[in-house]
Amino acid sequence: MSNDEQQPNTNESPKPFDPTAKIPPRSYFLTLGGDLTIGAGVASFANGTYAMLTGTDVTLAADIGVTKEAICGFIFVLFGIVSIAGGIAALKRMHISLGLAGAALGMMGGGLVGFWLGLIALVMFALSHEDL
Repeated sequence: MSNDEQQPNTNESPKPFDPTAKIPPRSYFLTLGGDLTIGAGVASFANGTYAMLTGTDVTLAADIGVTKEAICGFIFVLFGIVSIAGGIAALKRMHISLGLAGAALGMMGGGLVGFWLGLIALVMFALSHEDL
């Protein structure tokens, strides 16, 4: 072997933003938790949109001139948006805490379907402790 041939140095660690850096694979629990959080967010968004458009009877203690249905529907739509953003952030592994908050908000605003999707998502996030 001559001096002209260079041996690659295998002891160097990859740089953080190197496209060839190895990223450990996500667990299935984290993927499923993020997907279920997005599902709970969609259910909450649909529930809020339905409440705003059809005027379903949703009780609210405040009477400020705006219909109670519109206020609750708007809150449920906000819950849905935060829940969808939390599911996407959890899938990208950016903010797992936003994923947890999104699952909880999806439980509150998504009706029966959103409740179960959000509850199962919280369990999946708890089982993906190695990714946190």
